Amino acid sequence: MQFSLRKLLKKLWKKLWRNTKKNRFFWRSGKLTGPEESSIVAFGTAESCVLSEGFEVESLENSGKEGAIEVSPCASERGKVMVELDLSEKNKPFLDMETLCLLLDSYKSHFADLKCSTNLGVARFMWKSRRIYVYEKGKFKIRFAHSREDAERVMDSLSRLILGSILCGECSEPSVECALGQCRACLTETPTTVTLEDSFNAPILLRGVKTLRESVEKFQALENYSFSEKWPEQVDKGLKRNLKEIIESGMNFALQTRNLKDLRIGTTVIAVARGCLLTLELERELVENKEPEIPERFEELLDKLHMNIWHMQKSIVRGFFGESRTGSKRGDEKGSAALEILSEITSSRSRIFGKIDKDVLENFEKRVKKIIRCDRLLKNTGFGGS
Repeated sequence: MQFSLRKLLKKLWKKLWRNTKKNRFFWRSGKLTGPEESSIVAFGTAESCVLSEGFEVESLENSGKEGAIEVSPCASERGKVMVELDLSEKNKPFLDMETLCLLLDSYKSHFADLKCSTNLGVARFMWKSRRIYVYEKGKFKIRFAHSREDAERVMDSLSRLILGSILCGECSEPSVECALGQCRACLTETPTTVTLEDSFNAPILLRGVKTLRESVEKFQALENYSFSEKWPEQVDKGLKRNLKEIIESGMNFALQTRNLKDLRIGTTVIAVARGCLLTLELERELVENKEPEIPERFEELLDKLHMNIWHMQKSIVRGFFGESRTGSKRGDEKGSAALEILSEITSSRSRIFGKIDKDVLENFEKRVKKIIRCDRLLKNTGFGGS
């Protein structure tokens, strides 16, 4: 009787597994989830792109570069070593410090004594009982490692966490921008839908995707905001907290994933959340620098631009993460309208923003154009959100 029951259970399990694979369902958080919730759109990148190559310490041993890895005894702790890794080249920056600091800050619950300075171009923190220094030019120091091999393992893990901050050799932008299709040199093909069911650590990433989808509701609150009002502090704080949690989930996924393809998916989630954070911060700067009294015409233009921006951000989230994809190949009307409004606002900036730092407005203009490009890329390839 016991043997028959065992055979029956085995037979039922095989049948369940076949149905699971056939229907692309998998178990998550105590319930079955369909393919529309477990798929992510990813842009293809050229082989030379860091998102396609990645970088591992082991590959440096055969690079022929002198001094790429240096090992020395740790002076302050007997039996430990300090390992220095130098990836710098011709005095060019290797990392985008603003992106690096954002990534590390989003992951700070896993570190101790985190300090990151964009001005100094260096980050320092304790991780897994090792003191780590990361420099903008591409130099890394790992102190209190047990051995060279131990330091290499830590460095390989670190490279996964900070991949999005590594500068692309083609466009000189951080690789998170390549993940959103912003680098024309890296973009090689139309986006593809990737199902996460084969990734053993998919639930980690899907928790972040779920939070990102839920954040869309807060986008609606931002869409209704008027530039004539005070900046919505509560919405701002809640949304920033959620977006950093999403970045953390993408980094956790990247840390545990087994291949570069999945690593690129994690970077895509990080990139979308980072884009929303940058938009929030830049808009807040505009509000803080706006003149107390401006013509009603400009108030209306700012409000309209603001609504179009967050509508497109919402469309990007839905396009990447499988919610309400339209499959439309039509151009984006809101993007065209946003460009027209942006042109009029920048030409009248002295009347609207007074003595605003020119860089703030230029960065905002670049950000808006990147949002428009990403939204159009998704829509024109059939992946745009409604």
